Formats: sequence, C-alpha cells, structure tokens
Amino acid sequence: MLVCESQRRQEKSAATAKSGIKVVEILEATTGGTRRHLFDLVMNLDPARFALSIVCATRRDPAFQADLAAFRDRGLPVTVVPMVRELRPWADLSAWRQIRRYLIEKRPEVVHTHSSKAGFVGRLAARSARIPFVVHTPHHFAFDMEIGGLRRAFYLQLERWAARYTDRFICVCPAEKAAALRRRLAVPDKFTVIENGIGPTATAPDPAAVERWRREIGLPPNAPLIGAVGRLTRQKGHADLLRAMPAVLCRFPNARLVLAGDGELHRALVTLAAALDLSRNVIFAGQREDVLPLYPLLDVLAMPSLWEGLPYTLLEGMAAGRAIVASAVGGVPDVLRQGESGFLVPPHAPAALAEAVCGLLADAELRNRLGVNARKVVAQQCRLEEMVARTAAVYAACGAKETEL
Repeated sequence: MLVCESQRRQEKSAATAKSGIKVVEILEATTGGTRRHLFDLVMNLDPARFALSIVCATRRDPAFQADLAAFRDRGLPVTVVPMVRELRPWADLSAWRQIRRYLIEKRPEVVHTHSSKAGFVGRLAARSARIPFVVHTPHHFAFDMEIGGLRRAFYLQLERWAARYTDRFICVCPAEKAAALRRRLAVPDKFTVIENGIGPTATAPDPAAVERWRREIGLPPNAPLIGAVGRLTRQKGHADLLRAMPAVLCRFPNARLVLAGDGELHRALVTLAAALDLSRNVIFAGQREDVLPLYPLLDVLAMPSLWEGLPYTLLEGMAAGRAIVASAVGGVPDVLRQGESGFLVPPHAPAALAEAVCGLLADAELRNRLGVNARKVVAQQCRLEEMVARTAAVYAACGAKETEL
C-alpha cells in the first residue's frame, strides 16, 4: 500500500513537471486595473512552468476582447461564463454551476480568483470541485468601499464565508492586507502582499503619440494642464475635481483639465462642468487605450478617488515623473509619500485638492522634484517582473504541496 502511494505521488509529480502546474484564473471585473493585472500576469508567466487557462465574463468592457485575442494567440484556453457584477442569485448560481463543471473537467492544481464577484462564485465552485489550492486577489474588498451600512455588513459576511475556502490571499498593497486583518477574515499567515507592477514599456511613450494627444485635446501654448485618467464612475471622485477647478482657475485662468475615460457618469459630469462654468476649461477625452502619451503633457495628475486598491494610473503617472495629487485612500499612501513623491489629500475635499494643485502649478521646481522621486519609488517598489515572479512562487508552492497529497 505504501509503495503504491509513493509511486502515485512520483507519477503525479512527474506529470506536473512535464506539463506545468495547471492554474485557472477566474475574473468577472474585466475593466480598469483588474483587467490590466490579469493581462500582465498571464502574458508574462512562464508557459513551461504553468499551464494557464482563463475563465471570465465579457459583459463589462468591449475592449477586453482584444485581451482575449492576445490570450488565445499565446495558446491560453479561454472559457466565457456570463457572470454579472450585481447580486443576482439565479445568474450567480448558473455561473457557479458552469465554473464548477469546468473545474471538475480540467482538475487544476490551483484556482486563482480576482475581485469580488468572481472571488465569491469562483472560490465556492473551486471548493465544491475539490480543487487542492484556492488563491484570491481582492483588488479592493467590496466591504471597504463607500456603501451603505447594511450592504457593507452583507458583503463582509460573504467575504468571511468565502475566506474559509481560501488557502492564500494575494493583496496588491499593504493597506488591503490591513483591511482584511482588521476584520479578522483569516489568520495573518494566509496573506501575501504582492504589489501591482509596471514594465518598462509603460515609461517610454512614443513621442509622436504625445504630440498627437496635444493636437487632439487642443492644448493652448503655455496652458497649465491637469489630468485625471480613469473610468467616469463615482469611485474616481471626478465631481470633487470639477468642484475644485473654480478655485484653480482663479489663480490660473488659462488652465485646462482633461478627463481621459468614460463611464456611467459622463453626462452628469458634463452637466456639472457646465453648471460650474467650466466648459471652456474641461476636456472630456473619452475612453482611450493609449493613455500613456498623455502623462508627459500633464503638469499635475489628479486622483481624487473615494476608494482604491493600488491603481495602475498612479503607478504610470509616477513612472512618467509627474507631480501627483491623490486621495489618501487604499494603497495610494503605500507608494505615494506625502511631500516626497506627491501630495495626499482627504477624499471628498475639493478645497484641499484645489490648494494642492495650485501649489504644484505655481512651483515648477517642486513638480520636478516630486516627479523624480516618484519615478524612483516605482522603479524600486512596483516592478512587473517582481509581481510576476512572486505570484509564480505562490503558484509553485501550492503545486508542490499538491503533489505531496
């Protein structure tokens, strides 16, 4: 009996070594930073070490189809499951059944779920399918958003339930781990902090593309430019930025604000800009996949978010050497140090935001110093290759344990 068991383990270990550790990535939130994180991760993991496949929804962002094409070109199997963001019991049950059926068929060693909906449905499906190891990256816990008390308590209970079926949490910033530990989701040893990272291509935009941006937004000569990059949703705090602009324009009448992004609040924000008499000074650039060439044009990057994990816009702005004013939420203070690499303000604080922006617009030397320091922080702390390598180490450790079972 012992000989047979030992032989079984050896055969399993040999098979894993030959084909790579089988990992299934599950994602519903195919927008913004979560989408970026998944793309960077799966496109850079070593295919000789990991046999990856992706289970995802496609309802949120049509541009995600380009990512799916890139995954398939790389030889990564993609399975579409119609998960929805909202709480819909029958749709969620259907998604759970489809994911469970897929996992039973594929028998991966590791399942890695991302964000709230896929994190809940995917983890329950993985445990039901008896997958040996389940990894979850919250990308910001739903219970830590600005929502009503009843919803917050409900989401916290769901997360506590799903945490029982989670072998390892990968948090994208120390603040995310701290939020989980404050609410006692799991013991500290279950948490690993692997910060989002960016590669060298994010720091060197094409000069021709930079000039194309300048022409398209119609930037007047010598006009100070403030920029915000992100979806036009409540989370990103664009309304507070618009309310800060009248104070900025009192000191810098020729300043311009460019909002690069689109979303459900587009019409409301256009209306607010008109009501504040900002229509001449605010440029709605729409959703763009090529935002990197915008950063070199900015004098100040503004990020008045109400909640965040560790946003890629912040990392890209820092890598571009921009002066940044950001809300002190989530993982932002973990990388943006007050007065050293940027300025932090409270959320919902247009007056503080305006004051910080004006201070930067008035002092080119300060902007340059903060930008240089910000670039150094990203180069040292938020590198793509480290993010990928450390995630690979989590997968490898899970795979190694599975062969021992």
